[in-house]
Amino acid sequence: MQCSQGAWSSGPVCVAECGTTPPIVSQLVLGGETARNGEVPWHAGIYVKNPSVNNYQQICGGSLVSTTVILSAAHCFWNEVTKRLENKHNYAVAVGKLYRDWDHVKDERFVQKSNISKIAVPKLYRGIELDYHHDIAVVVVTKPFEYKLHVSPVCLDFRPDFNNEQLQSGQLGKAAGWGLTTKYRGSESQELKVIELPYEDLDRCINLTSRQLKHYVVYDKICAGSLDGEALCRGDSGGGLAFLSEVSGVSRYYLRGIASTSPLLSNDISCNVDSLTSFTAIIKYEDFIKLYL
Repeated sequence: MQCSQGAWSSGPVCVAECGTTPPIVSQLVLGGETARNGEVPWHAGIYVKNPSVNNYQQICGGSLVSTTVILSAAHCFWNEVTKRLENKHNYAVAVGKLYRDWDHVKDERFVQKSNISKIAVPKLYRGIELDYHHDIAVVVVTKPFEYKLHVSPVCLDFRPDFNNEQLQSGQLGKAAGWGLTTKYRGSESQELKVIELPYEDLDRCINLTSRQLKHYVVYDKICAGSLDGEALCRGDSGGGLAFLSEVSGVSRYYLRGIASTSPLLSNDISCNVDSLTSFTAIIKYEDFIKLYL
């Protein structure tokens, strides 16, 4: 309750638990470990309708930040030919999933699914034309998700000091996805995989990044990764990069980035592990995100 102008507000304000995971022991795209139920309870799968088989195909990831809002990458919903967003009715979202297939029988116990009521991207987003600047999307679902042990939001905290505290060189951020599983001609993983990627400052990131990705490392990005065979890749776009901190005696994960550009090799079907991944820094889009919370 809050006191305002001599009167109490109508009732208590409930703040949902965020960024916590069950006490479990924990492969994501290249390398990594297979996820356990609830290890990344905020991870969402973005699916596109495949009319030929009357089913949905997983194309991107996302992060649950409220019962109705997922943060993902703008390019997951962007048509590079028309320079417009695709129709929201072509997509659906699933949370609480370990397996990539939309209707995988082993997900039945925990999965929650919803259609999409709105996809919002920054007005200045133009895809590859502007080197993926502003590559963030707010996805609002039609059916609110119910928080449970295996479905819960990641934390958001936009305070600059706390952001800088978490983003120190070498600090490990957690990511998840169903992307490519091997360097050469890999196929998408059928099981959700998690990986921990070390944060790198932008100058070092540019030096370590492959030539094809350097011009995508711009002011609204952060970098993470290593050159040891573990990386995010095709199929992982839009997934979150979250960092762990202990606040008031509780360890929580805070979302800091959204996977934007993936280190593909020139043939566009193989993953280049000799590069880092750039993530859209959510702190740059605080006002945009809060419009939908």
